[in-house]
Amino acid sequence: GDLQNLVRREKVSLKQALSYVEQVCAGLGHAHRNNIIHRDIKPQNLLLTEDRSTVKIADFGVARINISDSPITRVGTNIYAPPEHSPMFAGQTGTLAFGQLTPAADIYSLAKSVYTLVSGEAPRAFANEPLAALPESVKDEEWADDLKRVMRKATHRDPRERHQSVEEFWNDLGAVREIAANGEASTVISNGLIPQPHVARGYTPFAPLSPHFEAIAETPASLPPVLYVSRASADQAGSSLARQENGFQPEKTTTSNADRAASATPNISSVPTGKKRSRFGRLAVFVIFISLFTGILYGTASYMRGRGIFPDIRSLFKTQTAVANTDIYLRPSPNTDNDPVGLVTKNSKVRIVKSQNNWYQVDVVEQGRVRDAPGNATRGWLYGKYLDIDGD
Repeated sequence: GDLQNLVRREKVSLKQALSYVEQVCAGLGHAHRNNIIHRDIKPQNLLLTEDRSTVKIADFGVARINISDSPITRVGTNIYAPPEHSPMFAGQTGTLAFGQLTPAADIYSLAKSVYTLVSGEAPRAFANEPLAALPESVKDEEWADDLKRVMRKATHRDPRERHQSVEEFWNDLGAVREIAANGEASTVISNGLIPQPHVARGYTPFAPLSPHFEAIAETPASLPPVLYVSRASADQAGSSLARQENGFQPEKTTTSNADRAASATPNISSVPTGKKRSRFGRLAVFVIFISLFTGILYGTASYMRGRGIFPDIRSLFKTQTAVANTDIYLRPSPNTDNDPVGLVTKNSKVRIVKSQNNWYQVDVVEQGRVRDAPGNATRGWLYGKYLDIDGD
């Protein structure tokens, strides 16, 4: 799985979290030294090996392969993306103090991923904003103040004010690392440490050998016609061969050349291809018709369900409830192309009213924690990914 799934299932210790952070720093450092900026660092793109000891950075689909002044496309996830390439800032690049793409963009996303890793909560309240505070679950920890200082710098709105390399970011976490290792911060923090990768079991730096395939001879352009020998001729030839193998010598008879030519010619029958082609044609038409009819039925049903014309059958017999697994905005309609009408906090209890395309309209029964938010509605739409539905 990935780090997002891990923190949803269980609480990760500070020591284990820092071990994962060190590996990500090592991987990003290697990428940055080769002029590659990932641009979509988030817990969902940090994959774990089966033994949960090695982290692998995945999904380089929107990476910038070289660092240049060319126009920056709006990519990434709003919660974790920095202002210089966040989709939320589309058309507003001119409002940024410094809009060039640098490795500091990945450091911004990494810092917000660290927030999720140590707290188990996504930094939704700080989307495209510096991390000014830690959640209630960890704000009183001994290392909270040091971590908050590093997070605030790493997520500064101006990339020039952030850490300029992952090595600098990792060294700035020195006090937090000391507490995780020794239980308290030392008076002298070691600097200049380079984050080290963790080599997965079975790893080899050698590329696999190229496969070898034997060449297949090309099929001749024209093949001789196939001759179908009648069963009577085949049986006759087989019985003659059996008699010869048993020592039987056929009698010598005198035959004319015409008789010999006639007897040497096997009975040949033509293949009734017309009927076979006719049956194949009818079968093909039937398959195409069934496929089209099935596709039309499926499309109509999907459209009706999407428009809410066909209600969820389960909702007719019982009321479904769910629990929010993180802080998530409440939307007026089942998409993100609108302004939130409220905020549902982690562990909030909701009652599902209806569903549409993995979105759920819910009534907020009980908030997970008290949070002052203007216009905090009690009914709206939530994306199903952030709900743990009771009974599923």
